[in-house]
Amino acid sequence: MSKAQSTSGFFEGVPTDQPDLSKSKDAILRAINRGLVRDERDLLEGGIAAATIANYVDLERSTARDKIWELVNDGVLMQVWGANPETGKPRESYLPTSHDDATMPETYR
Repeated sequence: MSKAQSTSGFFEGVPTDQPDLSKSKDAILRAINRGLVRDERDLLEGGIAAATIANYVDLERSTARDKIWELVNDGVLMQVWGANPETGKPRESYLPTSHDDATMPETYR
């Protein structure tokens, strides 16, 4: 099974090829799904970075973060830590709660 096949089912029925994503929670979910399908995750089992999500939905990072945090609070997304692929520096990123790598660190359990 290819990487795209293994990650494409997190948001069943959410298209990944729409050029005009609206500025809504659904747009954020589509952007995360698109990032997963295109294997744009952060290193070290990170998720999709807020900057990547913001680029897909054409939002300022702060606005995208607000929408992302609404989805985290709704229990749809989980914040995870990974490493920026370009710099190797740690940063926050996001995965669907149903994703295998969306787990709480031991210290938070």
